[in-house]
Amino acid sequence: MATFGFHAGLVGAAIGLLALAARKEGEEGKLGGLDMYKLEEELVKDVKGKLLESGKKLEDLKVLILGALGKCGSGALELLLKVGLAE
Repeated sequence: MATFGFHAGLVGAAIGLLALAARKEGEEGKLGGLDMYKLEEELVKDVKGKLLESGKKLEDLKVLILGALGKCGSGALELLLKVGLAE
């Protein structure tokens, strides 16, 4: 049995938010290439910045995490909270 860990959830949530930021109203957005980050803080700053640049309001975003108390889900939750989404 294989499981995804904390960092898989954190990165998966980051990619999901970057994809959301790339979408324009009424259009399909292209995520494009992804950058590498040496520090988690750099990833969080970039994701938050791109969401804000896209015009998305953090307080309007709603996210459902299945298995939020597990390893992968807790990583996703951590990223979402650090970016500024309310719990």
